[in-house]
Amino acid sequence: MVCITFLLSACMDFSKILWRSIGKLGISVLETRLPLRISLTHLICLSVFVHGVVSESPETWWTVGQDELRDTLKSKLNHNIAKNVIVFLGDGMGVTTVTAARILKGQLDGKSGEEGYLHFDRFPHTGLLKAYSNDKQVSESSASGTALFSGMKVNSETIGLDSSAVPKECKNSHLHHIDGLLLWAQQAGKSTGIISNTRVVDSTPASLYAHTPEEDWEVDSAIPASQRELGCKDISVQLIDDLPGRNINVILGGGRLSFLPQNHLDEESNSYGKRLDGRNLVEEWMHDKRRRNASAGYMQNKEDLKNMANAENEFLLGLFNPEKMSFAWDRGDSSPEPALDEMAVAAVRVLRRNPKGFFLMIEGGLIDDAHHRGMAANALHETIALDKAVRAIDDCTHENDTLLVVVADHSHSLLFLGYQKRGTSILGLANAKKAADGKPYTSLLYASGPESPLNTPRLNISGQDTTAAGYRQPAFIPSSWAMHMGEDVPVYAKGPMSHLFSGVHEQNYFAHAINYASCYRSDLLNACNSGQFANNTGN
Repeated sequence: MVCITFLLSACMDFSKILWRSIGKLGISVLETRLPLRISLTHLICLSVFVHGVVSESPETWWTVGQDELRDTLKSKLNHNIAKNVIVFLGDGMGVTTVTAARILKGQLDGKSGEEGYLHFDRFPHTGLLKAYSNDKQVSESSASGTALFSGMKVNSETIGLDSSAVPKECKNSHLHHIDGLLLWAQQAGKSTGIISNTRVVDSTPASLYAHTPEEDWEVDSAIPASQRELGCKDISVQLIDDLPGRNINVILGGGRLSFLPQNHLDEESNSYGKRLDGRNLVEEWMHDKRRRNASAGYMQNKEDLKNMANAENEFLLGLFNPEKMSFAWDRGDSSPEPALDEMAVAAVRVLRRNPKGFFLMIEGGLIDDAHHRGMAANALHETIALDKAVRAIDDCTHENDTLLVVVADHSHSLLFLGYQKRGTSILGLANAKKAADGKPYTSLLYASGPESPLNTPRLNISGQDTTAAGYRQPAFIPSSWAMHMGEDVPVYAKGPMSHLFSGVHEQNYFAHAINYASCYRSDLLNACNSGQFANNTGN
């Protein structure tokens, strides 16, 4: 094996000259991005291609292992109270998605990929959450979101209702309402915000403020007439009319048509609203804020968002798409839609004006949307977009008083398999020699989805561009949507009390840990009264 050992220099010009010189010698070198914590004075053996294989010397791996150990031993627990809490929720972002996105991010930077890290990979505390619902082994966003944010596992397809509620049945559902972190934060005097690049009334954001026996009842026209007559409110109305929805300071995302009446033309999309009741909820939101003498702004594009966030507004409502927002890969710099990190930074700019602090949830919901369509590349780009938002917020907050938590609500049936050489495109083809039929297959596959060849000969995909935007990975079980996976989901945490998220826990534990770190509810065990509850877990 060819190995070049030298002392790393801080001078990038020298490094570039060296790479060019090596290239003239006919040696193909792949510069590896080693963990940033490795000292520039360490002697390492760089990655090289030997017979087409990326490899490191034994000394390199020994150095990496020792340095990671030293960093771990240096870490100290942060027992501060969390003044601010920011939750980044990757919808459908299971462990395989994180691994593949990490590799793609590195390869987009011109590296092998496997040795890299997402920003939140570096958070000091990680754990797993058991993501089954009260009644299903494999959960979905509404039940998972309610568990995460209310502290109780509930039945699948319901939002904000305890496990006694009957899915899709409006009758008596009002007797089973449960509250959660967003209301608790408001009652503690905090400002609050929700961001989603799907619809702001989609299952995950709705689980913070709504109560409904059916997650799809986002607008009144989606509720069967028989159930409307029993008094069930659609999710959009709850966001505008009810608590805690109407007290949310920042609401950013898509879903504009759910707020507009059916006779109202949305000029930007040339589409009509969806509401049967004739209400224009955007106008009603503005009227409510004027009635309360609160400064407020409504936005439909990223320029408006920038201007409104810089102004002294207490409330922001941004609906940037009639439905879900656009995939990051499809959205160019000229797009009127803000990116997830732009929405996140704008929200923090507004929320941090409250001296008591804030609670903010930021959802990368299009990860799930892309996975359901079997579009792995889009899902990975959405994961990288969420990671970009994490980094942006980490850069503008302080770990002394701000708890950052990255979590998934459920996993997806994405598979990463084969025995590919290091540096192989994560969106490319695996080794066809390992398949019994000799046909190539993509490194990423789905256990279920629309591209299933079940009961038919497997398609030869050797001529397809598997790296193209919108490419659908092959799947095994045929289904119109790729289904969720039932495995445990990851959680990454940094800041006050972040060590509470280490280990394996039930999914509903998440809300209890957040409440402990932030002291929202004094009647429950928290960091402010732990002595009082030393022998009593509270109610």
